[in-house]
Amino acid sequence: MNTYLYSLLIIFIIVAWIINEDPNVGAWINLKIQQLWLEIRRFYYLIVYHPKNPITTWRLNRKLNKLMKQYEDELKND
Repeated sequence: MNTYLYSLLIIFIIVAWIINEDPNVGAWINLKIQQLWLEIRRFYYLIVYHPKNPITTWRLNRKLNKLMKQYEDELKND
């Protein structure tokens, strides 16, 4: 475990030194992190909101069935 922590520390020191030498590297790293976050969100939305996704279809059908039942009950009471 110590070698793992030491290797992470060495990588952090090297990245910090490179950022100190050239500020554009810090901006590039920031852009790459933003790009990664954007891809993660894109992947999440593709999974959750894709129309062929059975879970999404089931959720929508369940909501529609509840609404239909509610309106049928309202029509019976009127």
